[in-house]
Amino acid sequence: MTRVTDQVNQTVRITSRYASAGSVVTEVTDENQALIRRTTSTALSTGALQTRTDLPDGSWRVVISLGRADGSILRETVTGH
Repeated sequence: MTRVTDQVNQTVRITSRYASAGSVVTEVTDENQALIRRTTSTALSTGALQTRTDLPDGSWRVVISLGRADGSILRETVTGH
């Protein structure tokens, strides 16, 4: 767990990381434990990394990144609400 205080406006952000069902989850909350964002990273069987970010308003974004043999990176992004 990491706690960071913004020196300008004195807001606090707390970042927690943990494993869940084969994924790594990162949750960022404020000092009242209200969710700011939750990011879940999972390795897919294709070798790609899938990262899903959920926001408190119900919106989400999924990014799938796959390194290719030519050195390029194929990235697909899907968003929703």
